[in-house]
Amino acid sequence: MLSLFLNVRTFFQTLFLALLQTTLPAQPAANDFIAQHYLLQERLADGLTFDILQDKQGFLWFATEFGLVKYDGHSLKTYRPIPNDTNSLASEFTSCLAEDSNGHLWVGLMH
Repeated sequence: MLSLFLNVRTFFQTLFLALLQTTLPAQPAANDFIAQHYLLQERLADGLTFDILQDKQGFLWFATEFGLVKYDGHSLKTYRPIPNDTNSLASEFTSCLAEDSNGHLWVGLMH
């Protein structure tokens, strides 16, 4: 019985791999990828970048010493503390990033 199970398992594994190889292209097409070069001094807030995170929506987030930077694939936006605004960052020195299972972005700050 165990021998029959292993043979059936091997058959389905082989079938799966054969189907996978026939449905996927051997190499990605040249237009599948877009590469852009950004100089940190030109595009990100001047200073150090401590953490990078890509969220579930595909946005890239950069924790820098001069604010939180969001890249949407086209442009960068920097978030900094706004005086007397309790909804803004408490410090511009962002040190680490995380995303929870609900898609909320968590930002570690240093004062």
